[in-house]
Amino acid sequence: LQRGFLTTPFVEGKQMRQSDASASFLTYAASYIAWLGSQPAAERGATNLAEMLLNNTREALGPEWLPSAEALTREASAFNEPAVAIDGRMQPHEWLASATGGWVKTDALDHHRDHFLPGCTDVAWDVAGFIVEWDLRSSDRSVFVDEYANRSADRSTPLRLPYFTAAY
Repeated sequence: LQRGFLTTPFVEGKQMRQSDASASFLTYAASYIAWLGSQPAAERGATNLAEMLLNNTREALGPEWLPSAEALTREASAFNEPAVAIDGRMQPHEWLASATGGWVKTDALDHHRDHFLPGCTDVAWDVAGFIVEWDLRSSDRSVFVDEYANRSADRSTPLRLPYFTAAY
């Protein structure tokens, strides 16, 4: 902080797009999310994702889809992963490909504290968000999730992803 403002160095680069999701970038992004997952939060967010998922399913897809959403929420009730201060914004425009090589995640300091969902929660939210926002193909998705699991030692992510992807 400098005079009450957060200051960061200027990074020269270009805003990323979905087409920029190279294998090496997927490894970098998986490492970033694994690091987030290693930073426990003091508390969980107040938002009930299960309630949100059921409400959004009912309103967006119709009551005929509720049994599927209810099955996901029943499975999720067994999850007991620690809450972390998630990034919450995994869209391509939140990343820069730097002019000197490599990547920078921008605007990630306090999204877990804003008025959007879900607050501090399971890091699987950011894994799911990255997959959705980058529209990863099945093969890239597998590489990304495997890389995240290897870097975080979180082997149950694939079991939690259906729920968090649906909630996302």
